[in-house]
Amino acid sequence: MNDYDPIPEKEIHLRDYLQVVRKRKATLVVFFILVNLVVGLYTFSVTPLYEASTKLVIKQNDADPLSNAFRTSYDPQFLETQSQIITNPSVIRNVVQLLELEKNYDAYFNIGEEGGSLIAFMSSWFDSHLAPLFNFKGESANADMIAADKNAPSQADDLPKTQSSGDALTAEGELATADLADQVAVTKSIEDKIVKVVGKNIAVRLVPDSRIVNVSYTSPNPALAREIANAVSKAYFEKIMDMRVQSVAYEVDWMSKKAEEERLRLEKAESELQRFRMENGIVAIGNRVGVTPQELTELTSQYTRVEAARNQVEAVYKKLRPFVKRPEGAVTVPVVADNPAIRAIRTQILQAEQSISDMSKKYGPKHPLMKRDLAELASLKTKLNQEISHVIETVKNEFELARDHEENIAKLLADAKNTAMNLNEKFIQYQNLERKVDTSRQLYDALIARIKRQQVTDQAQSIDVYMLEKAAIPEEPVSPNKKRNLMFGLLLGVMGGIGLCFFIDYLDNTVKSSDDAQDRFHLPVIGTVPRLDAKSGAIESVLLTDDHSIIAESYKTLRTSLMLSSADAPPKCLLVTSMLPGEGKTSSAVNLAITLCQTGKKVLMIDCDLRKPRVHKVFGLNNTQGLSNYLAGASDESIFQKGSIPNLTIITAGPMPPNPSELLSSEKMKHLIQTTQKKFDFVLFDSPPVMTVTDALILSRLVEGTLVVIRSAKTTYDIIEKGLKRLQAVKAPVAGLVINDIKMNQTNAYLYSYYSYDDNKKGK
Repeated sequence: MNDYDPIPEKEIHLRDYLQVVRKRKATLVVFFILVNLVVGLYTFSVTPLYEASTKLVIKQNDADPLSNAFRTSYDPQFLETQSQIITNPSVIRNVVQLLELEKNYDAYFNIGEEGGSLIAFMSSWFDSHLAPLFNFKGESANADMIAADKNAPSQADDLPKTQSSGDALTAEGELATADLADQVAVTKSIEDKIVKVVGKNIAVRLVPDSRIVNVSYTSPNPALAREIANAVSKAYFEKIMDMRVQSVAYEVDWMSKKAEEERLRLEKAESELQRFRMENGIVAIGNRVGVTPQELTELTSQYTRVEAARNQVEAVYKKLRPFVKRPEGAVTVPVVADNPAIRAIRTQILQAEQSISDMSKKYGPKHPLMKRDLAELASLKTKLNQEISHVIETVKNEFELARDHEENIAKLLADAKNTAMNLNEKFIQYQNLERKVDTSRQLYDALIARIKRQQVTDQAQSIDVYMLEKAAIPEEPVSPNKKRNLMFGLLLGVMGGIGLCFFIDYLDNTVKSSDDAQDRFHLPVIGTVPRLDAKSGAIESVLLTDDHSIIAESYKTLRTSLMLSSADAPPKCLLVTSMLPGEGKTSSAVNLAITLCQTGKKVLMIDCDLRKPRVHKVFGLNNTQGLSNYLAGASDESIFQKGSIPNLTIITAGPMPPNPSELLSSEKMKHLIQTTQKKFDFVLFDSPPVMTVTDALILSRLVEGTLVVIRSAKTTYDIIEKGLKRLQAVKAPVAGLVINDIKMNQTNAYLYSYYSYDDNKKGK
């Protein structure tokens, strides 16, 4: 058996994609037509809508009229909040009332026949015929209800004539009141519906990086679109004013109540403080106690500074103290090194040393000049030590003074703390009462000041609204955009159709061509049979009725490929099977046998499908005696029957046995194959499908070659792969694949046209 690779690597070429589209061009065309029909129907039937827009400048103003300050705070949610206010139902209701839309409902919202559309007509028909079944009430129903209310007869006319005039007048008044209430209720209901309709068509768009807001309204009536867009801006401004007035009134009322409460609380706190002073004599010591915390603070701060100064001097003195007896070692200490006098002496010493160094090159140590310079150097060093000792003594004195000053400040601080600790504990109560009075006074003063300021600035707006541009009557509709819709339909039809073609092709896991099968399974495709036209009759008899047809030539090509499939000799004993029923194995076996007989070969065809035999039906033979009788040993009669084709011998299946698999695997079956191979040139076996029963697997081990028939666009790759694995497991010699029922395309039609019956008739 030939090996095959279930997952081959194949480079995909652009021609493969074009082939997919060409193969499923019908799907592409249908999808393209449907999409463009839907888009065109929608585009040319929908009611045109007009949009009018007004531009507003909305700024948040934090100006205070009582001060010169002007601040503009940044609030990222400010404009979004204002857009929500613009589309609020209360603002829209104000628009309806400003334009009196509830009175002119039919004039603005009902579209006549000239401005109507197919969709509008369907919606109107639905409202008039189907809406009552679902309890739907549209605007037209409300208009009818208003008309009915207006034309309704007065209930007073139905009153009995026997009533007195007073009772009649009372009844008429009650009925008039009831009618008025009903009319108001109907008007309110219509107004609510109009508010919903208008609110759905209002759009607020924020211009990026600016304080400009576009307020637009969309309607089939361009004049109505302009009127509502301008009215929304006016209603929004009035809403802002109302909100400001309500907020100020509520704030002033609340602050007035709180101010009265704080006034009573302040008077009570002041009375308690005065009574406590008089009872405890706090007035005599108030000033003294008030100063003490300041003194403690100053002394503490002074002590901190003195302590820091003492620590600094002490640190310097600690560095100089080891050099009291040997001052020359303190030269490296910064306070000594930075002393101007010491630096001057050190400079002189360096100059003297340099002079001595230069003179030593000329004179000896006993030279008068050398002695003079050496004496001068010694004098400078002595002077340097004296200056260093003086600096050390000065630092010591500063340290002692700083220490004494620190002790004095510490004593004063301790005395001040003792004085503060000895104050009367009642002063704490005094401070608490005084703090309570101060707090109440501050709150009261703040509330009074805020009330006065609010009363002065109650007309100042925290939001400034300016109309930058009024709405005009739109000349062109914004919807539908016919050009864009048609272009979108064309693009969607083409791209969507191509995508649908590839999607359907991706889902199609069936064998579609010989190249696909050969590349995937690495098995030779030794024959392909085109799809038979329904008018041509049964495929089993096509060789008998039309020997020059495309179908007949395809089986002849299969015969030729089979004869050349082996270098030595073609397989004499051949099994024809398929993966599943209905794939054309019997018709392929019958037509192959006929084509072999046409070459003068003696052919034996054995129907090994003991479960659903068909060969005897094709040739019109008797099936009472056949292969099952022979294998079961129940018949001594000859099972060989002559077919209607010369050189063709047939063994039918015979009656259906209870154990077909056991009979086919018996020794008698092997003996039959060995015997017939000697008498006939070719022996063909028609077996059951591989995936249904094991009969084909049993027979495949007894023959020289196995032909697997698969049906194009029906047999899946998965089924073929599983079937070939079963054959491979029993080491069956698979000669190749035969693809049946291939749909003819332009290329195949051209290849087979040469052998067509009409061409032969013309002598080509």
